Amino acid sequence: MQKFNRSKRATLENLEQRDLFASIVVTNVNDSGAGSLRDAIALANKYTDHDTIQFKIGSGAKSIQPLKALPYIRSPLTIDGSTQPGYAGKPLIELNGAKAGYAVGLNVGGGNSTIKGLVINRFNGIGIQVVNGGGNKIVGNYIGTDLTGSYAAPNAQKGVFLQTANNVVGGTTAADRNVISGNNSIGVQMWTYSAKYNKVQGNYIGTDYTGNKAVPNKGSGVAINGSPFNLIGGSVAGSGNLISGNKEDGIVINQGGGHDTVIRGNIVGLNARGDTRLANGWYGIETSQPRTVIGGTTALERNVVSGNVWSGIVLWLASGSDNKVTGNYVGTDITGTKDIGNWWRGIDVSNGSSNNVIGGYTAAERNIISGNDDSGVLVYQGTNNQFIN
Repeated sequence: MQKFNRSKRATLENLEQRDLFASIVVTNVNDSGAGSLRDAIALANKYTDHDTIQFKIGSGAKSIQPLKALPYIRSPLTIDGSTQPGYAGKPLIELNGAKAGYAVGLNVGGGNSTIKGLVINRFNGIGIQVVNGGGNKIVGNYIGTDLTGSYAAPNAQKGVFLQTANNVVGGTTAADRNVISGNNSIGVQMWTYSAKYNKVQGNYIGTDYTGNKAVPNKGSGVAINGSPFNLIGGSVAGSGNLISGNKEDGIVINQGGGHDTVIRGNIVGLNARGDTRLANGWYGIETSQPRTVIGGTTALERNVVSGNVWSGIVLWLASGSDNKVTGNYVGTDITGTKDIGNWWRGIDVSNGSSNNVIGGYTAAERNIISGNDDSGVLVYQGTNNQFIN
């Protein structure tokens, strides 16, 4: 097989597909022209195989300020900001949308793409939007903050918006962690039945990069709107998210079709150490959809849902029935020994939510519901709910 040579590209552009993927290098911060990010995306869009965009813009932090929307990503593509010289775990390449007019930061539609190691801020639209093609990875980015990851530099809408399946936002290592904070709407949103089997793992959503200071998204941290079979957190080390400091709910699941969500291993309403309040402004976790699983039987699956302005966990409406809440700490610190109560109740079951199981028959399934400023548990207008152990 002959190795592909970029220098001969002009003579090969009539081919529909190449045999080997290629790397395209961004060498300047210009809005257009050779070596620009816009040109690199346009070049990758001419082919259907998987290209990689790398960055070699001198060394250190650089800001790219598009003057209009960047091209829609039509083919599988990796955009890897960690290739910028000087990268040492924090993003150095900023996509600053302040001059782009109404625009999405990156509009990903080719499927099986990776967006890595970028700062995406100040766009009048969404930070990263995925509305066609699933199987994408969004890892190691700061979305809605400044280059330092310390202060808000809002995208005017959501941080990350998913309307396709099998995407991963974050991962189980510090290198995969996204900081998705400071946006003027929701941090991460899954929208409609198409956005199923997604994973949101290991991220800081609503805080700075240290996890110790609130940098609020002005909506909820994670919103699942009519999307089923999604996983927020997980059962292995590093998979839990920090979802704190947001203006509305930490996690909200609503709209018909948003069933069978699993929420495990997250800290919701505290700092990354799990010992100080970083309140979400409404509820910690709120679901009005069926068969939501909140927690599990191991320490890694335990959610710590504490310090929130309203109640910690809310199961509500007749549509929000047949849920299971096990093994969580609700109203305490991460050790289960210190009072950092939710300012209302620990758990609300209300407005017709029925057939829910809170706790279980083993010690591992037991929730610790303590330290909350009102009741531990409120049940209002529901039937056949079980509170065990």
